Amino acid sequence: LVEAWGTIKADPAHLYAWALGNANPDIRMQGIWLVGQRGDRAYLERIAPMLKDADSGVRGMAAWAIVRILGAEYGRGLET
Repeated sequence: LVEAWGTIKADPAHLYAWALGNANPDIRMQGIWLVGQRGDRAYLERIAPMLKDADSGVRGMAAWAIVRILGAEYGRGLET
């Protein structure tokens, strides 16, 4: 369901808040995916700490989203 928001032009702020703060790692992962899919730079600082999440899927998705959003701009140090 969260993936459907990847193409919807509505403001996803409430969905981001729910998904990124969710206790379920699968839902957090989908929220991170949505941030990356939409290229939402405003949420980079929100997902950067997820590079250290206890769940490996969340960590991997956070890395993917950051690189997808920043592309060639990505540099070491964001993860700290």
